[in-house]
Amino acid sequence: METRVSALAKKVRSRDRVGLAQALSLAESLRWEDLPQRVALLQALGSVPPTAYRIGFTGPPGAGKSTLIDALGAYLLERFPEAHLAILTVDPSSWRSGGSLLADQTRMRRLAAHPRAFLRTFASGGHLGGLHPRLYEALTFCEAANFTWIFIESVGTGQSEIELRYACDFFLYVALPHGGDEVQGLKRGLMEALDGVALNKADTLSPTDLNRLLFQFETALHFLRGGEPFVLPVSALTGEGLALLWEKLEARRPTPAQQATLRQEQTRYWLLRYWQEALERWLDQTPQGQLRSQLLHHLQQGKPFWALLQDIAQAFGLYPPAPTS
Repeated sequence: METRVSALAKKVRSRDRVGLAQALSLAESLRWEDLPQRVALLQALGSVPPTAYRIGFTGPPGAGKSTLIDALGAYLLERFPEAHLAILTVDPSSWRSGGSLLADQTRMRRLAAHPRAFLRTFASGGHLGGLHPRLYEALTFCEAANFTWIFIESVGTGQSEIELRYACDFFLYVALPHGGDEVQGLKRGLMEALDGVALNKADTLSPTDLNRLLFQFETALHFLRGGEPFVLPVSALTGEGLALLWEKLEARRPTPAQQATLRQEQTRYWLLRYWQEALERWLDQTPQGQLRSQLLHHLQQGKPFWALLQDIAQAFGLYPPAPTS
């Protein structure tokens, strides 16, 4: 295995497309049996300094996240002929079948055919938070491939889907201008996590409506964040605002020291996610873990919900002891 891992690490470092795809397939696996191979590859790649600028994109369905990524990525690759771009997108999985359409690449036609762009789509696997549970390893492999930028597109915006904050250097919210109360989606959790707002499809708005929306977003952000995040109208279709968007993104790029600190915080988050996942897997193999199937069986037989809550607390020693007379 050591020879194969060393060969794969060499391919990843050289941005070999087939080798990088193999590494990301290994990263995508949710089988604990594949963990030794991932660890071996991470060891072979060694410590990778954070050089790529990671930009995360989220927003409601229909906001044009994929189209904006395609337009911005094509703009950057044309402007910087020596640069390379990796795009990692996450599509929602069906709660029925577990499958996913993986359709993001159909909306990124320019990048899909570009020799200096690498696209990979992951299925969320039902994982809450908007990302794939193994995305951290995928990002590490892309860092080792020495991409200039890494774009990450999450499943989309739910009120708690802010896991993207723990994967990127800049968290961009792509707003939809025709969704009713556009600011309604910016609840406090998301508002506190994002770094900027791109109001996409601005070309479809009248000047009056555009100014109204910009005022709403800027007021809401100023109220909760002191005006730190920017709000910028763009059009992925016409290219309007892309140059200014990149200017603002580049101005917010963290310094190497800031990036190193941010990576440390993000690593802590993903390590604790692994801890929780491993703990649940371990519990399933213990008598306490087997209690779950017993609880479901008792529920099906008609045992009251409140009584099952008591069973859970007692099984883990959390239920207060009965008072002694």
